[in-house]
Parts: sequence; structure tokens; C-alpha cells
Amino acid sequence: PVNPEPGALGAAIQAMWCAMAQNGHHVSLKTLTDYCVHLDSSTRVEPEPASCERYSQIYGEYLRLNDALKGVNQ
Repeated sequence: PVNPEPGALGAAIQAMWCAMAQNGHHVSLKTLTDYCVHLDSSTRVEPEPASCERYSQIYGEYLRLNDALKGVNQ
């Protein structure tokens, strides 16, 4: 994003969406983000295929462990 504080921008967009809805102005989050969020194409990166494969394996392990631990902390 062009904005140096994307987390703060996201929070501000969420707050704007809530305030508008509370005041009867129903607008989609997509509409707000289309208006407020601007990307810097020079900072775009593409994922490395080998990393994607490894992260997919790690995520699969996470899902397996998460399922195995259901009920333990309840």
C-alpha cells in the first residue's frame, strides 16, 4: 500500500464503515477500500513456488494438530 500505516488505515476504514452504517449510510467495505486503498505496484512481489509448497505442508500439519487438540483447552 502507498499508506505507510496499512494497519491503521484498515482500522480507520472499519471505523468509517461502522459509523456510516450506524447513521443509515450502508456502503460495502469493498467500496470504501476501493476509494481509500492505493497500491504501489513497484513493491509487488510474487511468491516463490518452493516456499508455497513448504508453507502448504506446514499449514497441513497445523490443521492436523489443531484438530487433534480440539477439546483439550475447553
